[in-house]
Amino acid sequence: MTAVARLADGLDAGGEVSLVSLALPEGPGLVVRRRSTGRRPGRIPVVASTGRPSLLAARSAAVVGDAAGLEFLEVSRTELTRVAVTMGRMSHLLSVVMYPAGVPPYRTALAVAAADLLRQERGDGRPVVTCGNRPLLGSGRSAVPHAVRVDSPGGSRDQIVWEIVAWEDMPTWLAGLRSDAGAAAAG
Repeated sequence: MTAVARLADGLDAGGEVSLVSLALPEGPGLVVRRRSTGRRPGRIPVVASTGRPSLLAARSAAVVGDAAGLEFLEVSRTELTRVAVTMGRMSHLLSVVMYPAGVPPYRTALAVAAADLLRQERGDGRPVVTCGNRPLLGSGRSAVPHAVRVDSPGGSRDQIVWEIVAWEDMPTWLAGLRSDAGAAAAG
């Protein structure tokens, strides 16, 4: 049995997802999940002239393996949160997961799972930005903790994953919570 995760603090409408295996580098970056496109589902394209993966695609594949739709992008530590929140507004992405250098791979894999679960639970199609550890935010952003239950052969445990929300996006984020609560009360 592989480890699976589900939200412990939500409506449980997101179901459960398996944790991905990641081989993260020493430096910081972002794990992004793209929406499927017509060319290759959620992957950095090959170089047209050679038919081989670009250097960026090869480095990304070394981190995320063949996990569907996942890519790894190196980003400097000082720009990590800003770039993650900016990319979280891109309609061609499903999720953006921050990887500050030094965070254990299982925490980042858990943040990938939490982003998938939060997006499924909300059902509004907006990308979700998460981090396995409480991130450095800078100004104009908030970090919202979410309890995620992990079931593995060794037992169950709850872990906290942080969702990063820009202040200007907070009204939309809060409206989504109100509609989730109304649906739960009616159901």
